[in-house]
Amino acid sequence: MRLDANRAWRYEEAAAFVLGTPRFEYVEEPLADPARLPDLVRELGVPVALDESLVAMDPEALDKHRYAQAYVLKPTFLGGISQTLRVAERARSLGVTPVVSSAYESGIGTAALVALSGGIGDRPVATGLDTYRMVEGDVLEMPLRLPAPSVDVREAAETSRKVDVSKLEIL
Repeated sequence: MRLDANRAWRYEEAAAFVLGTPRFEYVEEPLADPARLPDLVRELGVPVALDESLVAMDPEALDKHRYAQAYVLKPTFLGGISQTLRVAERARSLGVTPVVSSAYESGIGTAALVALSGGIGDRPVATGLDTYRMVEGDVLEMPLRLPAPSVDVREAAETSRKVDVSKLEIL
């Protein structure tokens, strides 16, 4: 189980949650003050993931964040596919797990995230694509089959090529 606290907790609240919760893989951005994340990891052994903290961070600065178990990569916020690939490569070199995640992309964008996760390294990369369920009025003829325990990259790519042009608006 992976949890996302979206920087909601003070240190004491996060500690109480961790001490009263069964095992989980990691908790993403649990603290309102992200500077205290290393303390949480060191003092309580909490596995954490970074997400919002990565925005506008240079891949070389990731060395200071080796305490994280995972980096949640949202290309929309990180500056695109190339920057995301650089961060993913740096994460792997530091022994940190890269996780590709969505930020309310359409089916076309979400399929691109599936392809991106399929192209990072030689092992499967976890993806967080659940926000796709919340997108209303997608332009795809058929929606992507998400959420799913695994996603076929070719199937997602093929589905994303079939756009219902009647759903497009002229800007």
